[in-house]
Amino acid sequence: MKDLSRKSVCASLTNRIILNLLEMGYTWDDITKKSTIHPEEVATAHNRIPATKHYHLLTLLHQGGGEKWFLKRKDFSEDFFFNNENILDMFSEHAPHFSLLCLNSQSLREAINNYIKYRDIIGNVDTINCTLDGNSVTLEYFYEFEEFNYQFVSMINFIFISFIVNHYLDEKITFLVHSKSEKNNIFLNIFGYWRCNVEWAATKNAISFTTTHLDRPFSKFNDSLFYILKKMVDTDYARVTTADNIKEKVEQAIRESINKSNDDVKSGTFLNEICSRLSMSKTTLSRRLKSMDTSYKVIEKQVKLEEAVRMLNNSSLSIGDISWKLGFAAQSAFNKFFVDSMNITPLKFRKGN
Repeated sequence: MKDLSRKSVCASLTNRIILNLLEMGYTWDDITKKSTIHPEEVATAHNRIPATKHYHLLTLLHQGGGEKWFLKRKDFSEDFFFNNENILDMFSEHAPHFSLLCLNSQSLREAINNYIKYRDIIGNVDTINCTLDGNSVTLEYFYEFEEFNYQFVSMINFIFISFIVNHYLDEKITFLVHSKSEKNNIFLNIFGYWRCNVEWAATKNAISFTTTHLDRPFSKFNDSLFYILKKMVDTDYARVTTADNIKEKVEQAIRESINKSNDDVKSGTFLNEICSRLSMSKTTLSRRLKSMDTSYKVIEKQVKLEEAVRMLNNSSLSIGDISWKLGFAAQSAFNKFFVDSMNITPLKFRKGN
């Protein structure tokens, strides 16, 4: 797996995947055991879930049938995607201010640029690159976890893009979708409704269209509303792309301290070493983390749990050695920590994997 230390998704999106997994028959204990995500982490929509945890959720989804399971759901109906209001609800579900900004930009070009730039607010485990060639526009979708290649994810983004284009243009545009997947009649029908011709088994996931009105001023543009929305989105974007860095630096520093080969660093000195590395007092670090609705203790607990799971799954270290590396004074303290978090002892967890 790639280095995902700087990537994350909003908790509301993670919660949607978890609800799907629960519907598939997984329990919260199953989900926590495999991903180390706890219910309280997704209870607040603006929380961020690390991409590594997101990856483990997708692994569970993939093992349970993934996209095929979704299409076989009793409540799935492709005509859901034939309703503009349904698409608008999906578009605005995780970040309404982001979707409103995309629908109230000065031109179609600016709307597309805003969509590409600010999607990080929802999640940055995937990217969209835009290529312009005269009046032709191509937006190529790249997913971080290529081994899953869920056609559904790129399709939703392509529908959102076509929705935005139709919002700004009076003319009816025909789109060309390139899909790496094999032909699927359900997705073909959905794409067809949105006037998308599809090239299946392509070398990329992309959507293309041509228009001479890319820079035409949007007649319904509201300057005051744009100012308010832009300010909200910029604030949220900065929180994700900048403020998150301090949390990630703390997480990385704790991991490095845990995995040091020397005997000098114990749990009680993690915080001192991190503050020294960041040239930051404990008070400043506490304030910075509090602004992100978290704390050093919360981060340390989560990293310790993730490292415990990793070492139990992927190393031959004894449970006593793992306990020592994590900074616990006694193995019994580590056992209690693990049981409280995972509802299973470290030994039973190791035997079950």
